[in-house]
Order: sequence, then structure tokens, then C-alpha cells
Amino acid sequence: MHKTDFHKIPVVVLVCAFILLVGCAPLRKASTINVEFQDSVQGLHKGDQVYLLGLVIGEAENPFALNNRAIVPVVLQDTHVFDQTSQVLFLLVPDQGRPGRQCLVAYLDQLPAEPGQPRFRGFTSRVKLNLQMGSESIGSWWKSLGNTQ
Repeated sequence: MHKTDFHKIPVVVLVCAFILLVGCAPLRKASTINVEFQDSVQGLHKGDQVYLLGLVIGEAENPFALNNRAIVPVVLQDTHVFDQTSQVLFLLVPDQGRPGRQCLVAYLDQLPAEPGQPRFRGFTSRVKLNLQMGSESIGSWWKSLGNTQ
């Protein structure tokens, strides 16, 4: 190297560092889904956590009413956290990690959303959630036997 080339090294290092930082930035963007509840979501507020398998995957936004149902917008940290066809069921429960706050816990359903039904459905009762999941399992089993009704 010539004596005059040493001044170029800091510039090259800075350019390489910039490329690495930009190249390593998260490629997935946040997205918003709407979770539809038939019951009241009283106590759920903007900023309340949304969990899947014990991991925070998003935050609730301000709930609103539409067609006699409560709609909770949820901002997901990763657009690919759920596949594109299965329905996702959410349970509204007290947040164990944040006393005095509510949270949504997501449960992945193996079945696709039924035509005319929302893909993201919320429940305020574990019993209702279990009944929903159980009735869908029975319905799937019944259809697997060749019955259409």
C-alpha cells in the first residue's frame, strides 16, 4: 500500500458497517389484524400484550364496536406469525406478567375459517373457547366419515 491509501481505510470500514447494519435489519414488517368478539372486552386497553406459546407477538389497540360485536385491532410484530388459512382463536385473560392488565392469548386452530366466519375470533371464557374448538373437531371428524351435514 502506498502511504496515501491509508486514509481510505476508515471510509471503507464505515461503508461496510453501514451495509451490514442495513442488510441485517428485520425484513418482516408489522401488520394489523382484527379480532372479533361476541362478548364484552371490558378491561382490555391499547398496549395490552398478545401472546402465542408464551411469547409476546403483538399488542392490542383500542377496541371498538361494529355490528354488535367488539373488534380488537392487534398489531403483530411479524406478519408471518400465523399462516394464511387457519383460523386463530384468542382468549381474553388477566396478564400474569402485568398485574392489573388484560392480555390476549392466541390458540392456533388446525381448521381453516368457515365461510362467512371471521378468521380471528376472540373469547372471554375458556369454556366457550373449548366448546368452539371441540365442536370444530367433531365437525371435522364427521365430515371425514363422508357425511356432509
